[in-house]
Amino acid sequence: MTDEPMDVAALSRLLRECGGAEPGEPIGPGDLDVPLYELGHDSLTVAQLLTRVGREFGLAVPRDLLEDADTPRSLLGMLATLSRVPRAPRPARLDRSDPPGHLRPCRPGATPC
Repeated sequence: MTDEPMDVAALSRLLRECGGAEPGEPIGPGDLDVPLYELGHDSLTVAQLLTRVGREFGLAVPRDLLEDADTPRSLLGMLATLSRVPRAPRPARLDRSDPPGHLRPCRPGATPC
């Protein structure tokens, strides 16, 4: 997850990775008001795009955004209003010295969980 804001370059990269636009062709200023379906994206690729945006940028993306965002510009505008999801703490590293199937107690003196 990145702390960088969602911008045209990031959206262009994700649009290419999720399908639609020809590989190597970033969206330009003239494409910002072109409907996503004219850029080669259907509802499935836009749903994949929103999932990636949420994961990579830590945004809480509501499902109804899929229906409302019809151009790259409207999508960027809507994404700019979303709040970031707090990062979850990283899990502790597993101790690889334990044999497979070995369970340690959750706390000293407890039964294995």
